Amino acid sequence: MSARVVVAESSIEGRGLFATTDVDIGDVVVHFGGNVVTDDELHRLLAQAVSTDGYVDSSGVSADEHLVLDDSLARFGNHSCDPTVWLDGSFSLVARRTPDGRR
Repeated sequence: MSARVVVAESSIEGRGLFATTDVDIGDVVVHFGGNVVTDDELHRLLAQAVSTDGYVDSSGVSADEHLVLDDSLARFGNHSCDPTVWLDGSFSLVARRTPDGRR
């Protein structure tokens, strides 16, 4: 997680990620870490989480591979139809535009 990003209360929903300083377009904001697992392993982890009131966060890597994310502040990222960040490959979120809309 970039040192320029913090978790704070969101006017949209709960908590979210917010930049504390300007971020240039193309800057890496989050680099995901974790373990790559198959569909079967992900389903096992999700079932285990449900039975223990746990939590699993994942991102697709390929048709049968998923990155099970480390306990990361990235989980506080809010979804948007016009996001300020987007995926660059399977493991990084980069700045897509500035908060004022410049691309």
